[in-house]
Amino acid sequence: NRPKLFERFYPKNRGLRQTKVNNKLEGFILRLQPHLKTRNELTTYFTAFICKRYKTEEPYSVFNTYQDQQRSLFERLDYWTFDDTLKQELKGRNGVLNLKGHKGILYVPFAKVPSEEKSATEKKTTKTKNGKTKVSDEHYVYLMHNKHNNYYKIGRSIKPEYREKTLQAQEPDIALINKWIASAEVEKILHRKYKEKKMRGEWFKLTTDDIIEIREFMVTIIKATTTRKSK
Repeated sequence: NRPKLFERFYPKNRGLRQTKVNNKLEGFILRLQPHLKTRNELTTYFTAFICKRYKTEEPYSVFNTYQDQQRSLFERLDYWTFDDTLKQELKGRNGVLNLKGHKGILYVPFAKVPSEEKSATEKKTTKTKNGKTKVSDEHYVYLMHNKHNNYYKIGRSIKPEYREKTLQAQEPDIALINKWIASAEVEKILHRKYKEKKMRGEWFKLTTDDIIEIREFMVTIIKATTTRKSK
């Protein structure tokens, strides 16, 4: 018994006053089935349409948000899901997957965000004393919290607030809770430290103690960095 169609709904003017026609919410709907062979491709096309329609320059984040929502739905329906991370880990190995208690297995890939790519809308600019505009490459390691599934995102961006706004367009329950000026290596250290709690992409199932530990770690890193610069 396969589940019926499920929908991804994107309302017009999200974040502003909702557009209603005859007391009905107006927007765009993508209808899919879990076992549809072109499910991931259709999600890609829908992402491209939404990004073009609303001039969003974060297609990777939009696509990954849709995939994250789908994966959460499938797992609630007792499906076992996997992405390219598992494929890489199992490459060259022989084994058998025991799916006892699951309805089936579904492939839900996530887009890999180019680490060196910098969106023009995300670049941080400041005015110098002579009135010229200076583009900064200063990056922040940040923590975001999704209240819907209680996952935490450990990421890195020039402008975390822009990243937050982009994700909120798809998932309103996401909020930026902390940010620190830090290198890419610091982000990698945190990802390695909590790899056992990784759910997908940069999202982790962290506890309150984990958050406290991360905050204390970042304070230590910042103090050490400040000390080195002052010498």
